[in-house]
Amino acid sequence: MKSSFVISLLILFSFAQAVAQQFHYNQFTTVEGLPTNAVRSSLIDSRGWLWIGTDAGVVRYQDGFFISDNRLDTLSGMRVWAMAEDDQHKLWFGTYGNGLAHFDGDSLVWYNSENSPLAANEIRILKYLPNHRQLLIGGKDAFAVYDYNEQHLTNFKLDRFASPRHFTDFLEDKGKIMALNNIREFTLTYYPTSKKLEQTDRNYYPETKHWSGIHTTANETYYGFNRDSYYYKSAEHEFVKPGIGQVFEWLEDPYGNVWAAAWEAEGPGGLFRFNKGEMVNYNKMLGIEKINGWGLEYDKVNDCLWFLSLDQGLIQLPTQIFSSLPLPFQQKSEKINAIQQDSANNIWISTTKSLWHYNGKVYETIPNESFNNTLLNTYITNFYEWFSVLERADLTEDNILDTIGNYFELKGDLTNYNLELLIKILDINSRNPAETYKSAFSTLKDELIQKLHSSVKKPLPFKFNKILALSMNKILVSTSLGTFSYALKTQKITYLNSLWDENVTLNQDTLYYTFN
Repeated sequence: MKSSFVISLLILFSFAQAVAQQFHYNQFTTVEGLPTNAVRSSLIDSRGWLWIGTDAGVVRYQDGFFISDNRLDTLSGMRVWAMAEDDQHKLWFGTYGNGLAHFDGDSLVWYNSENSPLAANEIRILKYLPNHRQLLIGGKDAFAVYDYNEQHLTNFKLDRFASPRHFTDFLEDKGKIMALNNIREFTLTYYPTSKKLEQTDRNYYPETKHWSGIHTTANETYYGFNRDSYYYKSAEHEFVKPGIGQVFEWLEDPYGNVWAAAWEAEGPGGLFRFNKGEMVNYNKMLGIEKINGWGLEYDKVNDCLWFLSLDQGLIQLPTQIFSSLPLPFQQKSEKINAIQQDSANNIWISTTKSLWHYNGKVYETIPNESFNNTLLNTYITNFYEWFSVLERADLTEDNILDTIGNYFELKGDLTNYNLELLIKILDINSRNPAETYKSAFSTLKDELIQKLHSSVKKPLPFKFNKILALSMNKILVSTSLGTFSYALKTQKITYLNSLWDENVTLNQDTLYYTFN
C-alpha cells in the first residue's frame, strides 16, 4: 500500500553554546526542512503529533523528521496562520488569504467568502470549544462560528462595531470568550450558550489595543497592549510596562512559568518569560540578537517549549533551565559544541574532543577508540565495493587524488565522499605524490588494517559536532570524520557513510541505517 506521508528532510541538530547566559536549544529553519522561516501556527494533536503552519504550507514534526502529507498538498504555498482539532480528531487550517480548510482524514473541504457565509478569507485565529462543540473563527474583518450540532457555519456581521477589525486572540473568561482585536475602548465578547457577539466597554486603559491575553492558574492576568507594552494584574499589583514589542501569544507551562512571543513592532520583540509580572528577555539567552516572535506551544511529551518566529524559524527549548551543570572535563582547550536530552532524560554533550553521557549523577565518555574502530572496520569491509573504481584500466590519471573530480559520476556521490575521507584517514595529502599513484592502490587496504591495529595507542583525532536524540533509543552524532549512530541500550556504534560530513542530508540509505 502506498503511504501518504513523504519524508522531506532530516532535522539537523543546532545548538547554542553553553557559556555565559546561554543555554542549549534546537533551531529548525528551511535548511532542516521547514517550507519557510516564517512560522505562524502550531498544534499538538490528540496523537501527540506537532503540526507546523508557515507562510508556505504545513509540515509535521515526528521522530526527528519534518513530514509532509500529500493529502494536504493544496495548502502548499499558502499562509497557514491558524490550526485547531475538534472532538472527532479532525483538523482545521485557517489560511490568511484562502479561507478555511477542514481535513477529514482523506481530503480538504474548503470554506471561503465565495462558497460559504464566511465574510473574508484572511483567517488569523481558530479555537475549538468542546463543551459547546463550536469552532470559533477570527481574522481580518471576520468573526464566524461553525456549530457541529447544527452542521452550520454562521458569520457575524461586524458593521455595527468600529472598523477595521482584526481578531488576533480568543481568551476564555468565566463562560464567555473575549474576542481580542485592534479596537480601542471596548472588547467584543462572544457567549457560546446564546451564540451572541456583544460589545463590552472597558473601564481600564480604554485607549489601548488588546492583542492577546492569558488568565493564569495563579489568578494573574496578562495582556499584550499596543505595539510595545504588556499589562499585568494580580491581587496585589496592577501595571503596564513597555519594552517588549507586540505580543501575539501567551502561554503558561505546567511549572507555572508564563511565556510571551512578541513581534518587533515598536519594541525589541522575541521570547519573554514572566514571574509575578516581571519580564526576562530570553533573546540574549538564545544567543540571537534579533528575532520576531509570533507563537508558542508546550510539548508535554518532550517537556519542552516550541517558539515560533517570523524570521528565525522554529526553536525548541526546555522549560526547566539548568541553573548549573558540572563540566565533565578540565582542559580549557576542550569546548562544548552541542547538548541534547534524550527520551530518558539523559544529557549528551559533544565537545571538540569527546562525546559525554550524563545520567543525572555521573558522567561517562564514549571512548574515541570505539568510533575509530567502527570507522576503520566499515572502510575495510567495504573497501573493494567503494574503491574498485580506482583500479579501472581506462583511468587516464595515475594519481588517485585526481580521480575525485574527474570520476565523480562513475560510482556516485558516496564514492566521491568515501574517497575524500579515505585520503583524510590515511593522510595521503601530506605524502610525496609518487606514493599516491594507482600502482599503490592495493596497499591502501593494508594501511587501513595497520591503522586499526594501532588505534589503541593512537586513535584518529575526532572532533564531535552535533547531536540528535531520536525517539527509538538512538542518537546521531556528527563528527569531523563523518556521522555515527549510537544505540543507547546495546551501546552499538554504526558509521553512517550516507550522512555526509558535518552537513547532514537525508536519503534512502540514511533511513535504512538509522531505523534498521
